[in-house]
Amino acid sequence: MKLRLEDEEGFKPFTRDFIGREWLFDKLDKIQRGIIFLLGQPGTGKTAIAAKIALTKMVPTILIERLHSIKTGQIIRELADQISHYWGIKVNPELRRMIETIKEINRQTEEVPTIVIDGLDEAEKPEEIISLIDEICKPYIKSKVIVTARTGIIDSQIRDLRGKISMRSIPTYTFELKYSDKKQLKDVQRYVQKMLEKPELEEKIQKQGYKIEEAIEILVKHSNGNFMVASSYIKSIEENTFTIKDIEKIPITRTLEDWYTHIINLIAEKKTEIEKEDIIEVLSIISAISEPTTIPLLKIITGKDEKYLKRIVKRASLLLIKVGGRSGYIIMHKTLQEYLEKIEEVNFKEIHRKIAEKIFGGFEKAPKTIIDWDTQEKLADYAVRNLVHHFYEANMINELFQFVDAHICPVIEEQNIEVAYRNINLAIKAINKVESIEEKIERLLKYCL
Repeated sequence: MKLRLEDEEGFKPFTRDFIGREWLFDKLDKIQRGIIFLLGQPGTGKTAIAAKIALTKMVPTILIERLHSIKTGQIIRELADQISHYWGIKVNPELRRMIETIKEINRQTEEVPTIVIDGLDEAEKPEEIISLIDEICKPYIKSKVIVTARTGIIDSQIRDLRGKISMRSIPTYTFELKYSDKKQLKDVQRYVQKMLEKPELEEKIQKQGYKIEEAIEILVKHSNGNFMVASSYIKSIEENTFTIKDIEKIPITRTLEDWYTHIINLIAEKKTEIEKEDIIEVLSIISAISEPTTIPLLKIITGKDEKYLKRIVKRASLLLIKVGGRSGYIIMHKTLQEYLEKIEEVNFKEIHRKIAEKIFGGFEKAPKTIIDWDTQEKLADYAVRNLVHHFYEANMINELFQFVDAHICPVIEEQNIEVAYRNINLAIKAINKVESIEEKIERLLKYCL
């Protein structure tokens, strides 16, 4: 079996420089059937482990947080597509048909299909994904399902599912990753040591007046068992945004919320001439956009100077992941968006409204306002893929219907089927917000047919 190219490219950013976890992989390899829950605090490496399994074992893997949509239908369709590709059996993206396909795999081969679902707590409706897992883990189906989730989010639902499956005499296993665990701390230390073996990093650290052993000790101490924090610190040294001395000033925190606060304040120090509100705005826009965000797109949405935006992104790079060769950025973790909403009081409805208005305005006026044809074409592509989503999240229902009627429905047969399905599905969902019964019926008939 071979990974789809888009899956391979999607998993690589999470496994670059991966090290450790042999103790866990040894245990997972010995499990032949059943459901495995991998639970842990944010930043303990759950997604990296899921991606590593995908790349080494070549099994269908869903990274829920990285899907365009966290909706159940999209997750099932993506899973069906991967099963079709991996086993060469056509799968209808509907739950019952997918279950029948897994049973067919059981009949045709001795191999027990393994499926990985990462970030169960990130799904819009975790209970629907739990129902999917429940269907896959029936006594008459041989399967191995690995599920990851943050601790403390949906613990009771996971406990109920584990109990239900155990009653069917199907084995269940639970592994928990904690910052304070000795194996976790050792793996973080091994990761830091491996990264600082790079000649360019060693040279940078020595120029800062530190020995490598000192730098390792500081980075491991201030990471406090968090792989994500350790990775961010190393990235900041690589890109000359923070020094070891800067990192020493950052308090050792128990929560990511406190860590984000310290990092954003450090990025916005006066000497950088970057305003904190601009950092928050850029991070919020990248959080709200469901695909890698480019500097030209940020310029259209914010109206800010491109050089200034590049400086913000460079300084904030330890909170971002650069995806592929497209110079696009995604946020490092879902908890960053949660922090922006809770602590910085970002109104994401208004962020989506701003994105929608700027993208739609640029899309409508593109021939007159954008000289660069390449930028104009990319803007149009982005609008078709994502504008309906932004309209919906901003509760701009009339604008949503107008855009779908003018730019989606007339050319629906020419569009990517997944994009078309997503847009029409959102349009149908938006009908619930229409007060007029006559308009509801009219739009239902129009979009469903």
